[in-house]
Amino acid sequence: MPIMPAVAAEPGVQRPMIPGQQTMPDDNGNPLVAEIDRAHSQLSEPAKQAISILGQKTAASEPSPLISPAVPAAPLGPLPRPYVDPTVAAHKAELARLTTGDTGKPGVDQISQHHGKALSILGHLGDIVESTFLPRAAMFTPGTTLNHSRLVGNAEQAVTNDETQANNASKRGLEHAQQLNQESLPELNAQKIEAAEGKAQAIRDVGEARAAAQQAETGRKTDADKANYTLSLAKTGHKLDENGNVVALPYEELSQEQQAVYDLKHSQAELADATKAYKDAQTKNAPTLMKLAQQRIDNASRTSAIAKERLGLSEKQFELKVGGEDEANAHPGQLVDQGKTVGTAFQQNVRPTGQERNKADLANSAHDQIEDIKSIVKNRPDIFGPAAGRKTDFTVWLGSQDPDAQRFRAARTIAGDHLAGVFGGRSEAALQALDSAIGHFKDNPAALEAGLDQLQKANTGFQKAGTVPRANQAPKRPNGVPANAIWNPQSRHWEAP
Repeated sequence: MPIMPAVAAEPGVQRPMIPGQQTMPDDNGNPLVAEIDRAHSQLSEPAKQAISILGQKTAASEPSPLISPAVPAAPLGPLPRPYVDPTVAAHKAELARLTTGDTGKPGVDQISQHHGKALSILGHLGDIVESTFLPRAAMFTPGTTLNHSRLVGNAEQAVTNDETQANNASKRGLEHAQQLNQESLPELNAQKIEAAEGKAQAIRDVGEARAAAQQAETGRKTDADKANYTLSLAKTGHKLDENGNVVALPYEELSQEQQAVYDLKHSQAELADATKAYKDAQTKNAPTLMKLAQQRIDNASRTSAIAKERLGLSEKQFELKVGGEDEANAHPGQLVDQGKTVGTAFQQNVRPTGQERNKADLANSAHDQIEDIKSIVKNRPDIFGPAAGRKTDFTVWLGSQDPDAQRFRAARTIAGDHLAGVFGGRSEAALQALDSAIGHFKDNPAALEAGLDQLQKANTGFQKAGTVPRANQAPKRPNGVPANAIWNPQSRHWEAP
């Protein structure tokens, strides 16, 4: 059993421990400890120092406790005060008193210090006489040399016995720890075996997961290959049956084009067979058979015509999907690019985005407003200019403006707002800048037209980018374009004939 330190009797003084004992209670309430404390307080300073030295040596010589590796160590708490066995402490204190300082001498050697030299001589003579003639009595006579030697021998024997008991207790504790260690080995080995089995199981799980992943990937590739093979068979009018054999597709599972081909082939075969039957009946001069054969010929002809129409429709659908025809041959509303039709499979490549179409709508509205402003400037130059324009501003301030002046102000506001959306600027500064670029009444007409032409030029790019290029769909004829002008889809401009 491990030897545990206990509470010291006094601060700064360590008491020896009794090997094999556990901690003791505090000094309070223990009469034996209280008695030792009282005896210790009455000792001289050299005796106290000797007891302290002996206690430190004893604590240093104590064997460290052994803990079995199978027993988990408890968390360390506050270190308790070391416990010193009072009996061992008393034995060591007595030995120190008898061997150190003034008390470490026989009584006869201490007489000269307290009673003078004469008494010291008499004491030594008495000690010699008694030790020579009555040695047995001298051993029990206090103060004699033999008595002091006997007390020292007894004290040394007591300390030796205490050390022997401590060593025996340490051996018993070591043996107990070794026994616990041996008892814990099976459990420790079982834990090692369990850990090894867990590791092996984890390795097997990882291997199984990898194998499952590889199997899933192989299955996915196999399914993809099977799907591609099935698709290629379907294009030729075949499929795999339940046994994996290639068989012909039923009529209802054929595509429309395949059904049309099937109907055309069978109608042609029926037409040939009915024609042969008609000729045979004609040779035999059998009117009834001739009539039946003619009905078969008519039915086969109709079926063949229908199949040809279906095949023709499929070809047209394919052409619409691929595109590439000249715009002159395009269907109304079909998308075109650089004079060629765009197939339905590629329309997303040339169709403007939603944002581009929204900006094109704003650009078209701004274009109409700018054209109206240019028309007002051209027809009413009298309300513009450095002098006339300020007069117009004054009449506007008075509320008696000319209708054309009010139309100019409204068109300028709408055009500025829509151009801000086209150019991507909605701040107050951007609106003021556009309002100044469009012009005011105080600007001369020529300057107004120059600024409007520049804005129209920038606006046209957004109109083109956001306009869906459809065949045979000319844009709205702008103001000022001659009535006989023709829209050229190649250059996307109005051209005079």
